[in-house]
Amino acid sequence: MKMTKLIFSIGAAALLSVAGCKKSAFVELNTNPDVLYDIAPEEQFFNLGVAIHRTDFEHFYDYYRRMMYWNQQHVALTGNTSAVLAETGFTNTRFGVFYPGIGRVTTDIIKLSERMPEAERNRRQHVVAMAEVLKIYYAFYVSDNNGHLAYSEAFEAPYGGTFTPKWESQQTLFDLWDARLKQLIVTLRTPAANQVSLARFDQYYGGDAMRWAKAANAIRMRIAMRLTKRDMTKATAIFRETIADAALLMGSNAESFVYTGHASFTSGGNFNPDGFRAPKPSVDFMFTSGDPRLGYFYGRNNYSQANINLAIAAGALAAGTTEPARRHVGAPVSPDSATNPRFSQWFVGRRVSPTLTMDTMSFIQQRLWQPTFAGGDGQAFFPLINYADQLLMRAEMAARGATTENAQNLYNMGVRASIEFYSQRAGLAKVIDYAAA
Repeated sequence: MKMTKLIFSIGAAALLSVAGCKKSAFVELNTNPDVLYDIAPEEQFFNLGVAIHRTDFEHFYDYYRRMMYWNQQHVALTGNTSAVLAETGFTNTRFGVFYPGIGRVTTDIIKLSERMPEAERNRRQHVVAMAEVLKIYYAFYVSDNNGHLAYSEAFEAPYGGTFTPKWESQQTLFDLWDARLKQLIVTLRTPAANQVSLARFDQYYGGDAMRWAKAANAIRMRIAMRLTKRDMTKATAIFRETIADAALLMGSNAESFVYTGHASFTSGGNFNPDGFRAPKPSVDFMFTSGDPRLGYFYGRNNYSQANINLAIAAGALAAGTTEPARRHVGAPVSPDSATNPRFSQWFVGRRVSPTLTMDTMSFIQQRLWQPTFAGGDGQAFFPLINYADQLLMRAEMAARGATTENAQNLYNMGVRASIEFYSQRAGLAKVIDYAAA
């Protein structure tokens, strides 16, 4: 009994003590450190861009070990063996990034704004519209791999919505996204007083609302391109709308929809592009056609005269050997080449000394993918839809007869814009042996 009284006395004292504290102190003690209770929508916008592009698993599995092989953008270090595509791992990372990541953050931005006083909410019309453009872009990107998605009712549970959102067909979503993008374009291009600036938080356009409107219009174009083999009538109607207003078309590479990051943004191990050789079909085509992008995508082999002289001194090359005129040499892409004695020796390279192996075949320009590679300090970039993409989409639709634009002129402009774009970006990434186009 005495022990019970003692415990009661201590408990009563504690309660009296708490009762005597300020309410703010009680709240502070009972706040979840993992929950953001007070953050402005514009501050959350910065996190949105980071979440979209800092997906190093996606680069490792989806890009480096899937799409880039199929696109013949690179070849494995020792050749494309029969097992080069056997590593499935974490493919389709985009689905897991969207649920609950990107979708939740964009929804948070919208809901945070909605809960503000009217005056503050009105100052964030453009911020919310930009966030929703990104949400639609990424959902569309996820749908490319997965088709049907939970979208309209997804991410609403924390705000009183359902925990079991309905799944919607891709056709339904395309209609929904296209209609919503049209509304967002109107919001973004309409001047609004005292809008909160995203200059410090927007790594795409620095808060420029009109350029965001152009990006939204470009996404509509891409949706239309996806529809060409399913519903050409609808694709044509959407596309004609997107080109009807010249003010909504990108006018230069400066208006490309691109995320820009500090050099360290891609410094993680899964972004590491080491060990991929240049592919022979792509290199040969670019070399033959005089494409100046060749040096931006692929490095020269290390058969410099200085290295050749070292090889001669070591007895690895014959005296009088000189630097070849062409040092962009692609590797065969066929799995048979990896085991064919005619080619396999070149995948290994010529060992000259413990510190020098002469590689006949070129490697990709690693700093284009990871600016910090080998001590670099350039700028990272992630193109979503650039100016060249838009011109080439317009050229294709004109060639199909969907529009009356000049397909040949648009195609030529698109190629020129792509060369200029990668010239600028390769320079900012500080690729090795960079030379402006």
